[in-house]
Amino acid sequence: MSGLLSLHPTIRDIDADAWNQLTAGNAFASHAWLLTTENCCRSRLEPVYFTLHRDAVLIAASVCYVLTREHDSENLDDIFFGRLKPYARAAGLSFLPAFVCGPVLGYGWHIGVHPDLPATGLASLNLLLDAMELEARARRLSLAFPQVLDEEDQLKGVLAARHYLSCVNVPVAVLDLPWPTFDAYFAHLPGRTRHEFRRQINRHRDSGAVTGSTHPATPDDAHLLNLLDGNSLEHNAHRFAFGPAFFSELERNFGPNVRIFTSRKAGVITAVSFMLIDRGIAFVPAVGVDRHLAARDYTYFQITYNGPIAAAIDAGLVRVYYGRGMYQLKLRRGCRLTGNSVYMRVNGPRRIPARCWFFIASLWNRYKLPGRARTSS
Repeated sequence: MSGLLSLHPTIRDIDADAWNQLTAGNAFASHAWLLTTENCCRSRLEPVYFTLHRDAVLIAASVCYVLTREHDSENLDDIFFGRLKPYARAAGLSFLPAFVCGPVLGYGWHIGVHPDLPATGLASLNLLLDAMELEARARRLSLAFPQVLDEEDQLKGVLAARHYLSCVNVPVAVLDLPWPTFDAYFAHLPGRTRHEFRRQINRHRDSGAVTGSTHPATPDDAHLLNLLDGNSLEHNAHRFAFGPAFFSELERNFGPNVRIFTSRKAGVITAVSFMLIDRGIAFVPAVGVDRHLAARDYTYFQITYNGPIAAAIDAGLVRVYYGRGMYQLKLRRGCRLTGNSVYMRVNGPRRIPARCWFFIASLWNRYKLPGRARTSS
């Protein structure tokens, strides 16, 4: 298949409407998110955008980043080594630097192809992969695909055929929304669970806390970011990936397709979360809660689940992605789990030890899941 393949250093070089045709409703892949990433990511990023045009129509695209060991958010070493990362680094072991495909913080999208050209989709995917591999070799870096979901079955098949090593990561929680109202959603939950969740909502209300969406967020931008940082440091040992002006950038770039939720008590913001929306699908990437000011008032459940779910149902959305971790809570809220893997091209003498470690990491990532999550994934 012929076409014009080109590389770009910034998403600003690419028409937003043309790019967004290829994202399949994944807000992390959107022009808005990639622009926000370029403007606000705390770690130094070197993006490389790959585009394939035919007859002046953008028919396939992707983004890769050159990530070094200094990348100050979750990276390949966190995924492959987990809590052993400091010891691995001390022993001189690392999977960085690397050429990493996919949006920062994102999952489920790596190479987008035009939805109206399914017959050429596989050929386009292979052409972009050829270009990525060539660029990675020119930079003497390994090419990696983190957060590949099971629904990316075509990409997984192609990577396996090209002999990429794979490692099982922990699954991603997804909440499908077939209900017409939030009350209908609650009604489908088991009776004891429903009673407990209602009690949490009442306790939150009686505490004087108020949770709802806010617009604009700009006056409280720094405070909201501090809340996200606190939660990220507690659970991931990294600050939140994005820095100053993040919320302002979100609102400027996403417009009505971002919803920012806050909880307030006595006029003070005690929690924040945000929801990205694209073609009926929502993503809730991060939450921040002041554990001292919001102690015992169930703010976490309001800001993470009840508020966003109610807003998503009211907006007629069909699905919310809740990411990884906290599986017991998410399964009780009605989520299902979808498989998640990392693929990496490793050649030469490093291939055999990498294959062995990926096998061990895959076993551990499955073993450490709670029992119900293990059987659901």
